[in-house]
Amino acid sequence: MASKPPPPVVLFYGNQSFSVERAAVAHTDAVLGKDASRDFSFQRFDASEMIKGQGAHGEDSALSAFQIACESAPFLCDRWVVRLDRMETVKRRDQAVLNLRRELESLRIFSVLFEGEAAWATEDDLLATDGREGGAEPQNLVASVESGSGKVPVLTLTPRGEAGRFLLSQGRKRRVVDGRAFLKKKLKSRFEVSGQMPGGPSAPPEPAVSPDQGDPPEPGATEQGPPSEQLYALLERLISSPPPGLHLVLTAGASRESDISRPLLTLLRKSGSVEKFITYDDYAPIDWVIGEARARDISLNRQLAELTIHFCGNDLARLSGELDKLALVFGGVSGGGVSGGGVPDEEEWLRALSSGQGGSLFPITERLGHRDLEGALAILENFLAETPGAHPLLIGILAKHIRQMLHVHDLMRLEVHESQWASALKLHPFLAKRLIGQAKRFSVPELERILLALAALDHQLKLHSRLTGPLLRDFVLGVCRGEFSRPAAGRVSLPDMLA
Repeated sequence: MASKPPPPVVLFYGNQSFSVERAAVAHTDAVLGKDASRDFSFQRFDASEMIKGQGAHGEDSALSAFQIACESAPFLCDRWVVRLDRMETVKRRDQAVLNLRRELESLRIFSVLFEGEAAWATEDDLLATDGREGGAEPQNLVASVESGSGKVPVLTLTPRGEAGRFLLSQGRKRRVVDGRAFLKKKLKSRFEVSGQMPGGPSAPPEPAVSPDQGDPPEPGATEQGPPSEQLYALLERLISSPPPGLHLVLTAGASRESDISRPLLTLLRKSGSVEKFITYDDYAPIDWVIGEARARDISLNRQLAELTIHFCGNDLARLSGELDKLALVFGGVSGGGVSGGGVPDEEEWLRALSSGQGGSLFPITERLGHRDLEGALAILENFLAETPGAHPLLIGILAKHIRQMLHVHDLMRLEVHESQWASALKLHPFLAKRLIGQAKRFSVPELERILLALAALDHQLKLHSRLTGPLLRDFVLGVCRGEFSRPAAGRVSLPDMLA
């Protein structure tokens, strides 16, 4: 059975950038083939670069290049892929501006002669006896429509709108007015005119000009707005009716649907496909880690996968990079690793982990838990040398570790069965076992004093950052030598620190 052809328009979005990128590449390969040359058949753009306004012509050239790439078939290509990243930056234009523009687009005017004066008029203002000079023309009175203060759009008039004369009929009375008064009467939406204060009098019109003066807009011409509005309108058209052969791949780094333009999202679901890749804080991609490790010739069980996520976090890009490094050490025979294709030892695996949520600082909690002064100081010196300004991270990790050991004492006091400790601590059983062994080396009062000392240390480092090294060394020395096991004269207490 033939496989279903890929849809012409797709959107991949989410906070899991690794999965979004992988899905976009896979879709591009499905359209063009993995081995196909991409010289003519693939182009990639960034929406934020088009709309952020770098200069007078930079946005227009990028937007034009994107439009040409989408609407013009490349040389000798029957299908091609155009990728647009950062689609979440393309927002729906102001609804009031949209409504006003629709009204202006539907406004048609005729050139007439009223009481010897050249003027413009709509069908509603003309009588059968009025002489018309030519057919109806699109209005060319407004140069731009922009969002204004108080959600009231602001119009900028063209020379025709500023200087022209317009016929208005009110009951049996007919009169000629300027462009501002004409638009105020003909448009239902509220608006302001550039250069006119809200509620203030209209600026006096310039001398009237003949309707013949000024070139009328060419048929099919559309009003030009800022790059963001042009890009939005272009995407609406491309998503609704993509040119034959075009495959439009859109990506967005949005965590919620509400971060993406809802009308565009609705069009995408009708015309193409939408896939999201969202990672929540409690997401643990254990099976994904095991599969990715297997692809790198590393044999992992669920326990090691959980440990990896615990230290590296659940971001797939970070996990993938960490597995790439670990494959150099623990890859199987084909990778030349030391494990020979077997499951790595937990101790070796932990020592090799380095990224993410303080994984590189894990050994210092181990050394302090065993009161190993030499080992703890060696790790501290390395930390100070490599990341001299990251001491808040170290204090946070140490404080968390002390609180976990206090939690262990609470479980012992409540006589909770040890089989339930790992679940209560929300730790991997391997880590929970090590933590329990460390907690038993400290008394509750000692742990409380250490926690208070950490709070005082954090306060001192904010005031005396130049003393980071000496203060941290003094703290490590105090923990390993058991100086917090008894109240010490002159030691800072939390109440004293806050006083």
